[in-house]
Amino acid sequence: MAHEDQLDALRSGRIAVVALDDGGVALDTVTGAYYRLNAVGGMVLRALSDKGALDDATTMLVARFGIDRALAERDVMAMLAGIGQETGPTVRRRDLDYAFEREDDQLWLTEKGRRVLAVSVDGSELRSAPGATADELARCLLWASASVMALRGVLVLHASCVGIRGEGLAIAGESGAGKTTTARSFVKAGAQPIAEDTLIVAEGGAVVGGEAALREWVEQSVPALLQGPIGTAPLHACLDGARMPLSAVLVIEAARRAGDTIARTALGPTDALVRMIDNVFWGPKGRDSWGPAFRQCAALTAVTPIFDASAPQGLDALERAARDYISTYTSKR
Repeated sequence: MAHEDQLDALRSGRIAVVALDDGGVALDTVTGAYYRLNAVGGMVLRALSDKGALDDATTMLVARFGIDRALAERDVMAMLAGIGQETGPTVRRRDLDYAFEREDDQLWLTEKGRRVLAVSVDGSELRSAPGATADELARCLLWASASVMALRGVLVLHASCVGIRGEGLAIAGESGAGKTTTARSFVKAGAQPIAEDTLIVAEGGAVVGGEAALREWVEQSVPALLQGPIGTAPLHACLDGARMPLSAVLVIEAARRAGDTIARTALGPTDALVRMIDNVFWGPKGRDSWGPAFRQCAALTAVTPIFDASAPQGLDALERAARDYISTYTSKR
């Protein structure tokens, strides 16, 4: 992007910016690229997003750090240039097996490049692609339903969740990290099951019973989809459950299976937001979908501690560690 194009993207909201105490994150809602910012970069892009003028950002740097104006101008231009790059250590991209392609007044949900499901732009109707199988529809419906909820302002995390003394503990991580196994170990140790890998987060916290309602809707919808289009209004029922406030999110990795306890390392605001970006069911790319979801991620990390976590290898050791975690649990409230 040229500098003017980058400014236009910031002004229009195509590039959404969250400035944080230790930096921030900028998300391109069209390409899916997102950029980790240092503290200065977060302030600069926030200023440009709010006012859209290079002089305003330059003046802010001069006043904040007492540096020469020419140097401040170079720093601002360098920050803009960095946002336009598609490679580098600060850049990541949401590359997914499931993605949306826009065509006229509908969105095609693809699975590894194959069209499976058509979604109306407003998310109100779904239609099967010719030749789509029941198994393909079942897999894509889960992603589509989460995306439809995202279009309606509901945050859906690719995470497990258990309840401990009336508060939710979410367990996030990449596929194969052991989220479901860890959650089941907590349940065996006495925790309340909330979600195994699809966590609906609404105002007030995790939606108890939300995942079960979502999966029931998917199961019932596959046969109907094979016959013709279906509406998505019944998805509202997935929000009917009680809310449980989240006490923390643990982000686990298969490579961090070690030790005898569930060990936590607190993340700073920017790292916490990046972890959540990597664990959200995203709707179709675009300012009106990804922008609100991005801000919801930021709102969640602002009030909920996010941790990198390690857990023991082996089911018996994991259950013992979960039992110890519960016994020493201290309420967030």
